[in-house]
Amino acid sequence: MKNFFGKYTKGSSFISSKSDNDHFSDLNINKVKKNILKNLKKMGIKKKDLFGKVIMNVGSGREALGFLQFNPKMIYHYDISSINIRDFKNEISKKSINKYIKTKQLDLSKDKLPTEKFDFIYLHGIIQHVSHVGLAIINLSNSLKTNGKIWFYFYRPGSLSILLGSIQRFLLKNIKINKFYKELKRSNNMYYIHSVMDDCYVPNRQLFYPNQYKKNLMLRSVQLRMDFPFDFRNSYGWHQDNAYDKFNLQSKNSAILLIPLVNTDVKNGTIVIKPGSENSTFNYSRKVKTGNKYESEQILVKNKYLKKYDSKSINMIKNNCLATYGGLFHRSGENKSDHIRFTIVARYNNILSKDFLFYRELNNFN
Repeated sequence: MKNFFGKYTKGSSFISSKSDNDHFSDLNINKVKKNILKNLKKMGIKKKDLFGKVIMNVGSGREALGFLQFNPKMIYHYDISSINIRDFKNEISKKSINKYIKTKQLDLSKDKLPTEKFDFIYLHGIIQHVSHVGLAIINLSNSLKTNGKIWFYFYRPGSLSILLGSIQRFLLKNIKINKFYKELKRSNNMYYIHSVMDDCYVPNRQLFYPNQYKKNLMLRSVQLRMDFPFDFRNSYGWHQDNAYDKFNLQSKNSAILLIPLVNTDVKNGTIVIKPGSENSTFNYSRKVKTGNKYESEQILVKNKYLKKYDSKSINMIKNNCLATYGGLFHRSGENKSDHIRFTIVARYNNILSKDFLFYRELNNFN
């Protein structure tokens, strides 16, 4: 990867088909700006939301320049390619914007990012190229501030373009990259060169069926939760998901994904969380009520631990995802609207960690 990007291509995303050979031309950067705005709209992020924030971006540098439109506090730019870093340093020096953008060579799978540093992370067409997807995502998650947001984009496995790209790679497998690149340069069309080299020769193009997620993680349950208006029998008080299964002692070895299928707010009962509590062990909770056919069991967080953290309601846009560790203190909002609130809840556990239930029982047995 270090010897591919920058040398053979700077990536094909957001390069205008009318582009000249200037990778950082106004034509290219303006296209980047428009696409960033389009993607932020999908996340429900407005321009003012990134004002004065710390932003992180990985790539050739085009997107980092595109984020200047939001007047952030600082943009941290990374890339695995020393050539891309060199070229981008020259660009920001030429434009005298060094005090707004810092750039550094970094491998997301191997080099540790600063902890809880960024308000917003933007990775467009990057994650499928890293050498170890799981390690990269952990690295990124640890670098995100509480309540920070991250944008991922990667290529859809069933798309026609991926099928065609796979056919191209098969046909070119015996053609040496330098010979092919030399022939492409005869066209003098940088848009064409960047696109074709990216499709045909880029290493680590494997994130189409992400088996790396399946190696250690067990999907414990997927639930479609339905909260009817003014029916609070199955609303939970302040609780932790890991207190119900007790699979992993360490909260970071379990994960919860909450995906509302409708926009949520205080009226229809959005989730309420205690930021900072996400690393808590399940020993912080105790059973206070046995469930029955019509009401849910209640295993609630002890009051002395609740007092340590402030509460925050999380309004969410439908189909967005809230991802957190299993130990997070949270509670159900009350649906006082006139429609049902639908939410998909998925729970994962790391079954190969030594704190997993079966390993703990094995140790007790021995």
